[in-house]
Amino acid sequence: MTFDEWFDTYKPIPNPTGDSGFSIDGVCYLFETYDPDLQRVLEVNEENPACVWTLVDGDDGEQYLGEGYHYVNRVGYFITEVPYTGAPLCILCE
Repeated sequence: MTFDEWFDTYKPIPNPTGDSGFSIDGVCYLFETYDPDLQRVLEVNEENPACVWTLVDGDDGEQYLGEGYHYVNRVGYFITEVPYTGAPLCILCE
């Protein structure tokens, strides 16, 4: 699955603070790794962890998107409208 396919399938919600620097068509979708964004991510993770995704730096220098809340090598988080079900998923972000 490509990032664009993931985006269309899981429908990330915009970040109302909009200060992460990651935007698509002028809309910020990435939640930061510190308050208040992190607090929102943790709240959603408590309520519905299948709607939280983590953008991480890989050991190979690439960035990857995976389902769930992760701490190690995190760059930021996405919160989606559509929850994830299935086998673990890792998407290379190009």
